[in-house]
Amino acid sequence: MSDNLQLYDSSIDSGRITELKVLQRPDSSGRSVEITTLDKNGKEKILKLYAPDDIDSIGEIFSASRFWIEKERGTQKEFGTICLGFTAESYIEVWFDSFEELKSQPADSDNVG
Repeated sequence: MSDNLQLYDSSIDSGRITELKVLQRPDSSGRSVEITTLDKNGKEKILKLYAPDDIDSIGEIFSASRFWIEKERGTQKEFGTICLGFTAESYIEVWFDSFEELKSQPADSDNVG
């Protein structure tokens, strides 16, 4: 897997997961997964992955000390080339068709005190 392109690594910006959403498209054409992280500078990042091959183990990401997103290179596959990997009780990979990082924004600052 050394030829993969790293798209995100939670250990680089100390990203911790604050929210996880699994979304079903209204036309039932597929699912997407949204992961909201909070980095060491207090900025939120939203990582959106489309068309998972399986979502049964995705909730275990909350137990992971680190997670990463990579794009498989040098493959003939058209779909399923984005890997969300993490280690919880075991090593888990969930494959997706595509990925995008949505605009970072400051975290909600309602708690002043």
